[in-house]
Amino acid sequence: MILQPKIINKLDKDTLVNFLNSYSLLDQNFTISFNLFFASKDILKQTQVHLNDKISIRIKTYLDINNDFLTLDTLSELISELDTYFLIADLLIENKKYKSALIVLKSLLSNTINLSNNCDDSNDHLNVFITETIESILRIASENKNSKTHDKITKFLNKQLDNPTYRSFGYDFLIKQV
Repeated sequence: MILQPKIINKLDKDTLVNFLNSYSLLDQNFTISFNLFFASKDILKQTQVHLNDKISIRIKTYLDINNDFLTLDTLSELISELDTYFLIADLLIENKKYKSALIVLKSLLSNTINLSNNCDDSNDHLNVFITETIESILRIASENKNSKTHDKITKFLNKQLDNPTYRSFGYDFLIKQV
């Protein structure tokens, strides 16, 4: 369901700002999405740090609760939570907010890649999640040929290849497509 224009048009600026501020306190994902969608460079940096910390803490919490190994069920739960961020990145890509989408995707990839060694992924949830994340990054690269964004993506992905997990699980093949 989308917001109704009739309602939005009736609202004055102060009412709308108050609502946005109140709602952002209730839903951190909304706050992150809003900041990524409308942010300037300095706010993007802050949001990147916040998002990276949030994802990292969430993963660490799952690992701590499960003695540093995620069972099939807990991994599925975690991936389901992380899918929310993936959907945010997808929306940002659709709206050509590539820098913001990259912030989300890089945080997801950097924080999930090492889970491959600490989980039961016999249903391939993590493998598919990581593959889709890399493919989304590659999609942004292909839509930004001959640009600084493409160069930054190439640098980022080449740096990721320093992590042996990428080769162990065959992700290096995908990365080399950039």
